[in-house]
Amino acid sequence: MVDAKLIAITTASDEMEASMIVGLFAAAGIPAMAKRSVKDGYGTVYQGPFGSFDILVDEENVAAAQTVLDAEDVPAELDEKPDIPAD
Repeated sequence: MVDAKLIAITTASDEMEASMIVGLFAAAGIPAMAKRSVKDGYGTVYQGPFGSFDILVDEENVAAAQTVLDAEDVPAELDEKPDIPAD
């Protein structure tokens, strides 16, 4: 079995954002994982859901993952503006 080289494609600001990005990739058929980032200096300290997370994909999926990140297509139900009454 050949080990795939993992590449950090982006960094999420917290655990919730990381989960959303990994889910976005999963919906596109791209395996991904989130790993606590050591860029913010807390690599070994438990921070709970706070602190940044690197989003990793295997080397052969980098281009597809970048395409997903760069896509501007937003489903209509997510692009709706809230009904705010004008005063």
